[in-house]
Amino acid sequence: MKTYKYVLHAKNIYRGSRKSKRVGKINKYIKMEVKTSTVKQVQSNGTWESKYGLMYKFEVQMTNGDSGQYMSKFENQDKFKQGMVVSYEYHAGDFPKIKPHFQRSYEQKFGDGGTSYDRETGQTYKSATGQVIDTDKEDRIMRQSSVRSAVEFCKGDCTVEQMLRDADIIYEYAKYGTIPNIEL
Repeated sequence: MKTYKYVLHAKNIYRGSRKSKRVGKINKYIKMEVKTSTVKQVQSNGTWESKYGLMYKFEVQMTNGDSGQYMSKFENQDKFKQGMVVSYEYHAGDFPKIKPHFQRSYEQKFGDGGTSYDRETGQTYKSATGQVIDTDKEDRIMRQSSVRSAVEFCKGDCTVEQMLRDADIIYEYAKYGTIPNIEL
């Protein structure tokens, strides 16, 4: 199955020489395909000094007819070797590029899937692994927020004991969703 993605490339337009003033930009979308094929030939094609350091250029040809340039930080690159079956990104255009395609898992893209809270046990779990998370920090933040809310509720017209009782009520409601029995 082929995956298509359009990548925006911007090309600066200069008046006169490259050091002249830039007068505009041309934006064009280049079609990028994810393909799988066997490497037919890999040939070194010189070096290039970039802001990331010395880059080694390779001309890569695939058995399905695709060919393009691959840039590597290593002279002995191991992503494209003759005879290997590889999954790669093919960027067509005036100067075609070939890059290795890495299929990332859900965890690599989005982390471990978040957390869930069990009201019966009062514990927070990682959704994907079921590992219990230490909730001391969360509890301190919730208590601090409850005290702040209780102070705003009292507006200075209550004792410290009344304010702390109100803070406990707000905390219980925020954490467990229940209103505790209130003695008046």
